[in-house]
Amino acid sequence: MRRKRRSSGAPGLDWTIVRPPRLTNGPKTGVYQHGETIHATQVVPRISRADVADFVLTQLTDPTYLHRAPAVMPGLPG
Repeated sequence: MRRKRRSSGAPGLDWTIVRPPRLTNGPKTGVYQHGETIHATQVVPRISRADVADFVLTQLTDPTYLHRAPAVMPGLPG
């Protein structure tokens, strides 16, 4: 069943909800994937807080996920 998200109630407010998996205290790797339809490739995916922070900071100037709720997952090194 899909839950319906409520808007903040404040007209004109910009928001993005970031959905990370289990967080670690590891270093920033810069290797992660993001999207609204991505799926975990591990049973219990983990991502460092530093990588999530990197993604969040990017979203401050990137409107790609404005008014959306992307997941951020560990990526495979390329």
